[in-house]
Amino acid sequence: MKSVYYKGLIIDRQHLSANERIVYSFLVYSAICDSEDSWDKETGDFDDIELMERDDIHLPFAYFDDRMRFCYGNKIAKVTGVSQPSVSRAVNKLISKNLVNVYNQTVKHKGIYEYGYFTLELESGLSGELLIFYSWLKDIIGDNTYIFANREKLAEMYGVAMKDVRDYLRRLKLVGKITRDENMRLIIN
Repeated sequence: MKSVYYKGLIIDRQHLSANERIVYSFLVYSAICDSEDSWDKETGDFDDIELMERDDIHLPFAYFDDRMRFCYGNKIAKVTGVSQPSVSRAVNKLISKNLVNVYNQTVKHKGIYEYGYFTLELESGLSGELLIFYSWLKDIIGDNTYIFANREKLAEMYGVAMKDVRDYLRRLKLVGKITRDENMRLIIN
């Protein structure tokens, strides 16, 4: 299973930290992929209507032990790059916010899938918000090699303050993930 991030969580972060949003995306994605009612395994498409009619989706049974305790934290940590203790804290926060229900073994999707998703660039070695931002930039460029946008436009599109985007870009430049060419286009490595 791949680690994805739903674009709906860029629009509405739901007062969750970056790691909590990564875990939440993973849980929603794995629940959708496991649902025979909403996911067509042959075509790789999901049924929007089926998902819209339900507020929550059943998580795979393997995520819980026989006492209905969530026990899939190690696997999530391996797939998402989020540490196992952070996964545990994230799951507890999602439970406290009623986004995960361990008794019904469900996750509320809150429509985060509606805008699609992008794959997290785990091989980049980044983590948290910087991983999400870098993966989002990679998704924006698609097959191109650069982005012609200023920090203000990126901040508006990503839904954060310009000072945050300035910080993200500075940190990405320090680790060699981005550069600017002579025309000030943002090159994503």
